[in-house]
Amino acid sequence: MRNGALRVLILEDEVLVALMLEDMLTHLGYQVCGPAYTLSDARDLLQRKAFDAALLDANLAGESSLAFAGQLTDRGIPFAFMTGYSQEATGHFPDVPILRKPYTQDQIAATLRKLGALTPSL
Repeated sequence: MRNGALRVLILEDEVLVALMLEDMLTHLGYQVCGPAYTLSDARDLLQRKAFDAALLDANLAGESSLAFAGQLTDRGIPFAFMTGYSQEATGHFPDVPILRKPYTQDQIAATLRKLGALTPSL
């Protein structure tokens, strides 16, 4: 945690969904890193920014985020997947939380608590 605000990376290819998620996270008291709309954007943020947790769209316009999830695992950064697909889309990470689309702000907060990113005090 830096400056009192937990930072969460958003990787989501749908702009409106990413903006809605950013708004929910901000309302919960998190600082948003990104959003990243592509894997390339996310990899760039991973190199340039520090963050405490990540929320990853499992399918980015037909491209899987599994390799990026592996990079987060290697760095010890907790993450959850966001998907409207079956669990097979995230099968390489069976213990990682999954937010089923559409999700609520309460579900986001609960998922981040599972990751150890406690909801900041407002």
